[in-house]
Amino acid sequence: MVCFMLVYQVWSDFAVEIILAFFLLFRFLQEKRIYDLKKKNQELEKFKFVLDYKIKELKKQIEPRENDIKAMKEQIQV
Repeated sequence: MVCFMLVYQVWSDFAVEIILAFFLLFRFLQEKRIYDLKKKNQELEKFKFVLDYKIKELKKQIEPRENDIKAMKEQIQV
């Protein structure tokens, strides 16, 4: 009976260690995923900044042309 109890205790300890190992692995993978997502978010924010700048520059180029087109339309209609 003592031998059975000893084997049971060893298996029980082993099971707890395996559960703990899985928990730690799961937690590590969660934190790595969070880190990767934050890094990707930073990259996307930089990309957004560049695109916003380019859009503003294009709008600055388009505005004078729109004004010229408007003036030409007014001349044609007169």
